[in-house]
Amino acid sequence: MLLYVKRGNDVFRHVPGSTLLVGDTLRVVPVAEGMDYVLLLSRDASGKTQVIYPWDARSSGRLPAPGKPLGGAFQLDEVLGREEFVAVFSKAPLEAQEALEWLEAGGSRVRIGSQRLGGKQVAVALVRFPKVAP
Repeated sequence: MLLYVKRGNDVFRHVPGSTLLVGDTLRVVPVAEGMDYVLLLSRDASGKTQVIYPWDARSSGRLPAPGKPLGGAFQLDEVLGREEFVAVFSKAPLEAQEALEWLEAGGSRVRIGSQRLGGKQVAVALVRFPKVAP
């Protein structure tokens, strides 16, 4: 999963581990060969989890064409601290509530790579970044 950041007039690719700012706008380019669906979840520093793609959906959405970003952009809110974007890729749609419960139960120990979730084989990608005030 690749993140592109828009900060003011600048657009750049996020370097893993680098700090992002409140108000930065992110575009996500999913990378998952052999998969057809993606569910993008976030967890902010307060521990709040949510589905961010498809926005507030009940299940995962179709992947865009290779190299294309997910529809929509994600502006970072004012909650400071470590934030995570978790992409769960699958061959068939995955229930969002099940994925949210999995993320909440896993705490900071989210495992990346191939695994089973909800009886389906999935691939998990994770991007963590500290978020600070500008």
